[in-house]
Amino acid sequence: LLVKEKRFVIVSNFTYRNLYIGNNQWMRYERDFNKNISKNQYLHALRKYARDNSIHIEQAAKELALKEIFANPGSFLIRSFNEFLLLWTFDFFPLRHIFNGVYAPIPNGLALLIFFLFVISTTLLYLLIIKGFLIKKITQTHKFLLLLLVAAGLAPYILSYAHTRYNLPQVAILLPMAGVGLAYFKEKSLIYSRVAAITVLCFCTLFIYTYHRSIHQIIRPS
Repeated sequence: LLVKEKRFVIVSNFTYRNLYIGNNQWMRYERDFNKNISKNQYLHALRKYARDNSIHIEQAAKELALKEIFANPGSFLIRSFNEFLLLWTFDFFPLRHIFNGVYAPIPNGLALLIFFLFVISTTLLYLLIIKGFLIKKITQTHKFLLLLLVAAGLAPYILSYAHTRYNLPQVAILLPMAGVGLAYFKEKSLIYSRVAAITVLCFCTLFIYTYHRSIHQIIRPS
């Protein structure tokens, strides 16, 4: 659009409000899905700022968000890192509907089985994607373009606020590499074995890091 129209084309009128939601003085360092405590505060501050300065609420959100980011760059980096981790952890949000949206509630044993099947299948998918990227027969240009698309899709959420399910479009983009990994699954590679082991370790660590403060609230909300 930029090349064709010779200008930036606005495709959303909520961009800076999202940035402000993730970057305001009430946002904690630790990611918390339950924003009800601070939501009324930052929305009230946003509306008041727009009203006092006679500007559009989107412009007000932009000014307040940038003010917060430049005033507390360290906090911004910590929040952005947490949002990145949250995007790549397991997307447990659909399990909330399975565990809590059926009548009557499913037994804990069955819920636990579904839970682990979900974790294992997600891990296997990511391992296949990594396997695809390590296949030398695929040109580096194609790999780079896929990674570029993924990075572009992740950036808005990392800079503002994220949710586990927001990463699904990026996973969809990477599915061709999972297909490549599956096609060359039997091809042995010492590098892949090491990378796979590190990947599993990282996902286990990420699961432990994110479960208590976010995932548990989704699956079994109080």
